[in-house]
Amino acid sequence: MAAAMDSIGMEDGYGGDYSGGGLGFGWRVVMEATGRGSTPLIPCFFDVSILLQHKVLVLVTSSRGFVSIDDTIQPSIQLNAKVTGVQTSIIEVDEDGDAIREDDKAPSQCNEGSVNPILQNFTNSRSQVYEINGDIRIHGNSSTIFIPSIPQHPINFNWTTKPYARLHDDIAMERVREFTIIHQTLEKVIPQCNRNFTYPAIIFSSRGYAGNNFHDYTDLLIPLYSTSQQFNKNVIFLVSDKSSWWISKYRLILQNLSNETIIDINNEKDVLCFPRMIVGLKADKELNIDSSESPHISTTDFTKFLRSTYSLDKEFVNTDCKKTRPRLLIISRKGSRHLTNEDEIANMSQRLGFEVVVREIGWEVSKMSKFVNSFDVMIGVHGAGITNMVFLPENAVVIQIVPFGVDIVAKPYFEEPAKDMKLRYLEYKVSLNESSLFGRYPPDSEVYKNPDGLYDKGKGWPVFRPIYMDNQDVNVDLNRFRNTLLKALELVCS
Repeated sequence: MAAAMDSIGMEDGYGGDYSGGGLGFGWRVVMEATGRGSTPLIPCFFDVSILLQHKVLVLVTSSRGFVSIDDTIQPSIQLNAKVTGVQTSIIEVDEDGDAIREDDKAPSQCNEGSVNPILQNFTNSRSQVYEINGDIRIHGNSSTIFIPSIPQHPINFNWTTKPYARLHDDIAMERVREFTIIHQTLEKVIPQCNRNFTYPAIIFSSRGYAGNNFHDYTDLLIPLYSTSQQFNKNVIFLVSDKSSWWISKYRLILQNLSNETIIDINNEKDVLCFPRMIVGLKADKELNIDSSESPHISTTDFTKFLRSTYSLDKEFVNTDCKKTRPRLLIISRKGSRHLTNEDEIANMSQRLGFEVVVREIGWEVSKMSKFVNSFDVMIGVHGAGITNMVFLPENAVVIQIVPFGVDIVAKPYFEEPAKDMKLRYLEYKVSLNESSLFGRYPPDSEVYKNPDGLYDKGKGWPVFRPIYMDNQDVNVDLNRFRNTLLKALELVCS
């Protein structure tokens, strides 16, 4: 099955039920199929007239491509669907997915001209995202989104979602308000509109891990940029769990993504109505944008957007080292993962030919962005501070000091994004002898022998983080680190 999603509702047309043993005669299946990207949802209605004892595979012919089920929408029955024209096939499959029986005579009606709202599901491992076109109504105070359905093709089901791009992180998602999406006929209790808007809306939460520099960008700002670019600033942000300080901190970015006033949706008592709505933010890899998907923007488009937003002067590294010392920033950390000999590193870097600044990263984005943009090389121990590489000019060098045992997150969090930002990436891996973890555990401890295994063996982040992230400082070997500095000097001066 392809990675795209569809939503399926089950209606009992003639009585009977589904309790895991099979579909009773006369069940009416209402399927709304959609593919990834631009493939719209097609409401399809057909009768299942055969008894199916196992998992059901439904194929509906159309020219729309392939789709698969989002079984979180209708968890009471698991259906997989593949859209390929007009005829419908019902295939019975066993637990291994092997076909047992097929009925290609199941009657169907697929109405591509239906006035039911068009629903697309862009959910992936990072976030739940639903794009809805049509008559969409939201009552923010009760966190409810209503999608009216027409009586001729009644669709009655609902599901819940949390609009924050860290789907499988329980700690983050516990802080995010849940919305209920109700898709039902107008004959049901659908509230009337109090305020109508002509522009589309995007709903997202500004809670989760907001406030951590890394998560501000990977969970919120980059996904918001990716999701909203298609609207050319003609879009309304409905912010759930609204934090005034967060809005204030990133006001320039938000104003450059939307011309409209931000709405604190949780405190809205009116029913707001929109012609189009995206619930959730489209997110890909960490600090990254998948340019292969519509609207085909890239991570470098985002960094160019930041340089424009904050009026940053330096677009590329173009240093004549014979005339000017290249500038090197060492990001200082005072909490965990402190670089205990940062002053010695600074002195050595100065002797090698760099102009060196050691500094913690401040809170005010406008000032800090201009400061970071003035450097050719940035050094930081793995942590949120390295996220400020988004303000570096292209071709700058990023040196990530990877604490002992932290390799498993170093690459996806900073190495891959740095390269996609057209930065040159260098890495210094801290040995056990350079780590404050040395001597803290027995010599044969799994902490030393197999950090990745400790992360993977069902223990994950709650066990990994306190050991390697929260209680480790580093003191790098100056002779070994010197080679990394020389490589950085070569890159910026070549």
